[in-house]
Parts: sequence; C-alpha cells; structure tokens
Amino acid sequence: MKNFLLADNGKAHACIVIPDSATPVEISAAFELHRDLKQITGAKLAVIREGALESGGEADKSVANTDITAEARDRRLYVGATRAAAAAGVERGTGWPYDAIAMKTVGDALFLCGHPVRGALYAVYVFLEDVLGVRWWTDTESSYPVANTLAIGALDHFHAPKLEFREIFYRTCFDGKFRSRLKLNFFTGAGYRGRRMENVPPELGGDHYFCRAGHGDIRHVYHTFYALIPPKVYFKDHPEWFSLINGKRTHERAQLCLTNREMEAELVRNALKCLREDPGADFIQISQNDHAGRCECPDCLAVEAEEGGAASGPMIRFVNRVAEAIEKEFPNVKVDTFAYTYTRKAPAKTRPRHNVTVRLCDIESDFARPLADSKFNTSFMEDLAAWSRVAAGRLYIWDYVTNFSAYMLPHPNYDVLAPNVRTFVEHGAIGLFEQGDVYCDAGEFADYRTWLLSHLMWDPSRDAGELRREFLDGYYGRAGGKIGQYMELIAGSAAASPYRMRCYRDNTATWIPTPVLAEACRLMEAALAEACAQDTAEGCAHGYATRVRRQKLGIDYARVLNWFDLHEHLGIATDADAQRRAKLAWIRDCRNFNVTAHREVWGGKTDIFDDHIDWFLDYERGLEEYHLNME
Repeated sequence: MKNFLLADNGKAHACIVIPDSATPVEISAAFELHRDLKQITGAKLAVIREGALESGGEADKSVANTDITAEARDRRLYVGATRAAAAAGVERGTGWPYDAIAMKTVGDALFLCGHPVRGALYAVYVFLEDVLGVRWWTDTESSYPVANTLAIGALDHFHAPKLEFREIFYRTCFDGKFRSRLKLNFFTGAGYRGRRMENVPPELGGDHYFCRAGHGDIRHVYHTFYALIPPKVYFKDHPEWFSLINGKRTHERAQLCLTNREMEAELVRNALKCLREDPGADFIQISQNDHAGRCECPDCLAVEAEEGGAASGPMIRFVNRVAEAIEKEFPNVKVDTFAYTYTRKAPAKTRPRHNVTVRLCDIESDFARPLADSKFNTSFMEDLAAWSRVAAGRLYIWDYVTNFSAYMLPHPNYDVLAPNVRTFVEHGAIGLFEQGDVYCDAGEFADYRTWLLSHLMWDPSRDAGELRREFLDGYYGRAGGKIGQYMELIAGSAAASPYRMRCYRDNTATWIPTPVLAEACRLMEAALAEACAQDTAEGCAHGYATRVRRQKLGIDYARVLNWFDLHEHLGIATDADAQRRAKLAWIRDCRNFNVTAHREVWGGKTDIFDDHIDWFLDYERGLEEYHLNME
C-alpha cells in the first residue's frame, strides 16, 4: 500500500475516530495518540466521534481541543470498537482473547483496537512504541522521535499475550500510568519506604488486585494466615488451630492446622468480611506464613502421606474448601495460594478448584544460569513440570530478580531473564510476578530489568539481546556500549562459577573474582567518562552521566567491600583509612540518589540506610563520622 500520511510539515493529514459511545479507556487511548503525535510531529490530529465524521460534524473538543480540517477527514485512525472496525473484520466484539490487540491498515484507515477492557489503549501504546519509536524508559524518563512529516506503511498485526496477568515489583512501577504503558495489569498495592504504589486508573483500564485480607487492623496481601487468624486474638483460647510442632501447639514461627474445621470456618468468616469491604478486589490470598513450621498433627501428616509426602496436599485441600465457601458469595473472585518452600512440591492426588490459583515460587534457585540449564535448579524444574499438570490453566509464578541482601550489589542475572520467562510460559503459566528491589531508588539495573521484563512478559518471543542493546543505547547514550560489555563480563563470570547465585548474597567474591572485578570497575569508569563527554557536548540534554552514576553505585559497593584484594591485584598500595574514605564517598553518592534502604526489611521506619552505614563503616565510629562528613 502507499504510505499512510499522518502529518506533513507539522500539519495534520489524518484524524482520530472513536466510537459514538466510546468507553473511558477508548477516550484515553485517543487522547494518548493525539498528544504523542503532536509531540512527534507538531501536528494536532483532531478526535471525532464516528457518527459525527459520517454526518460531516465537528471534532469532539472534550477529548482534544482541536478542530478537524478538510484534508484530515479522509484519512482516519480508528481507535476502539468502531463500526468501521467491525465492517473491516478487525473488531471481534466479545471474541477477543484477554488483553489482545490488533493494528491493521485498510485503504485510508488504520484500526487500533482490542479486548474491551484495555485493548484499544494497548494497541495505541504498541503503535506508538513499535511503529513510531516512542520509548518510555522509566516513570520519569522517555524519548520521542522528531518528524514534522510522518507516514507509515501497511500494518497487519495481532497479538494476544500468553501471560494474562503481569506484574513487576520495582519502585519505578509505582506510577500507575507508567505501568499501563508497560502493559502491566496487576497491582499488589502498598507503601514502601516513603512511596506508595498507585493503581492504574480506570480510564487506563485499571488493574487486578488482591483484597487486603486480615482481622481488624491486621491486613496483608500475601502470607495471610496470621492476618486472618492472628495468634494474639485466637491462640489463647484455640491453640489447636495452630501448628503442632515437636508435640506442642505453638504460634511462634508456625502455621495453621489445616485440618481443623473450626479454624477453617473462622478464617472463611474473616475472609468474607474483608471481601465485602473491598468489592473491587478480584483476588484474595489464603497462604502460608513466610517461614516454615507446618503442622505435624496426625491428621495433617495423614493428608501429606495420601498426597505422596507433599505438604502442599493439606494446603490445597484446605484452600479448595475455603474457595468453595467464598465462591458462594463472590463467584468471580480467585483464591490464590503459594507453592513456596515447604509446599513447593505438588500434591499427588488433589487438584486446585477452578477458582483457585497456585503461585509457584523459585526462591531457592540459581539465578546465574537459566532455570532449565542449571544443575542447581533440577528440583525446581521437576516441581514446575508437576504443577503445570496439577494446576493447568491456573498456574502463576513468583520469580525473584534482585539480590535481597544487597539491592545495589551486582546481581548478573541479565542473561537468564528471557529464558526464564519463556520457561514459565512453556509450562503453561498464565501469570507472572517479578519481585525486584521495591525498597530502593537506586537498585542495580532496576530500570533496565523493568523495561526488559515488561516487554518479555507481553511477548516472550522478543529477542532479549536486541532489547538490551536498544535500552542501553537509548537510556545511557554513548555509554551504553561500555555498560553492555560490563554486563557481559560479570554475567559470564557468574555463569562460569561453580557456585549457585542465590537471591540473598552480601558479597560478590564467590562469583566475581578479583581480576573480573578490576575490569568491571574499569568498564564502568569508562562508561561514566563517555556519558560525561556526551552530556558536555549536548549541553546535558539527556543527563546520561546521572543515569550512569546511579548504576555505578553497584560496582563501587563491590569495590569497597573487596578493597584490599582488589588493590593487591592492581599493585596499588592502600590502607584502612583509604578504604574508609571510599566508603564515605559511596555513602554520599547513595544519599544523593535518595537511597533509604540497601536490602529487604519489611516494616519498621521509612529510612533504614543509617543502620547499614553503622555496620558498613564500623561500630566504633559509625554514624558519628558519617554525619560529620556529610556536613
């Protein structure tokens, strides 16, 4: 087909058409398209209702305050479920797969439509990004091409994401609009170290979310047993509701007795009360506490034996009964539970009910190598295969993509992210939660992982290497090449190490040997020099050096932790005072980037970084010297 002209020399040569009874999401999609085309071309494409266009009427200035011109009327960008889209065979009505989109040109029309919930908006986002070249790097940083004359070629694209539910747990994803642009549709919802996660607003399609389950003021999203049956309320009068461990009923680092029907009835009552208070929630978690301590009473152990020795047996049977009770009042709510640590092995007999989803967690895994390719991950892969059969169509994954002991230390799982997402999809997962460093504003490659993972969750077939190059070059400018070399260096070192790279590590010494650390430091210094030079040449238009400095915190942390080995390797004399000065410089850099947490700590005060400083310097001079040097 001939080129489809959208703008010529900054003037609109097309209009945006929406249904006569457009939904809030379709209106938002049209406005996003109008605004970004104006940003790219300077042209103001009018938004007009389909009936008004057909009758020669005027544009809808409540959506975009722009008149329609004569030359723009005959070339149309149809957004949403228009009659024209149905006539062209593009609109599917109720036949769309969930979150599916279509982009198709037919004559002088471009159709952007999809699933009724948010498909039209997602189609616009994909068009802006994949066709026009818009990039939303983070919640505050983006780039737009500049072209006052803009035309597109023929398009015929349909996509239905295999992962119906997609969530990434990094601070940059706290912004609801940014999550919408990344096509993430699940919301955990909570406040973390001074920031609160925002819902995707309804006009951008909203998102799925968990009821905050609990009793009274005790409310949890995950690990809800003691929120729904708090020991301080129930243990004194009902010790039999809690785990029997070593012959004694206890609530300390324990669980619930899952064969106790009296406890089950009380938990159901409390869960139903929470759902009544939050009628918009479409999920509720009924799940184990975040530690061991399963019940060892004869009834629970008998169920385990019937289920092939799997502690998930009592869990799934219990959750099934709870889900059956919840369904009577809330038929559309999914009851979610964990296959985590001691419940990771699938049961031999029992299957989750149709309204139960199972969230399989890979916390024990080796993250230096793909799950399917590491000897350390054999047992997890066996459990994944089993759950893919047991929970077919109801399997979710909880994956871990950071180092929870030290958010800023290098954690080179860069080469495993894409193959792991594909592994989950190949085993039938329909939902994926990627847990990152939600407490830290300067976590190691947090922006990169967020961007990459969102694209892979939307389409696991994407080329991860191509996506990496695009992000590094676009986000870091000329420094991207050196940063890419840095990533390849330390990822290769970790993959070659005989050790398992867990998601809890407080040093890098076992998988980044000193020579590799020295080269990694050199590459990051070179990257910073490139970024500074580009900022100087371009008048700091992009702030590439600031982005590199934030990322450099990770290797600088490894450098000061391994100070003496590194200097011995380099043949440079040093002493404890020099190391201390380097530590203080690193701490100042962290504060400049608003670091309030260096590791995962649930609850407590907003800023826990001072606690780390005390340890990091030493217990004698600690915070006193730090604050003195900051003045």
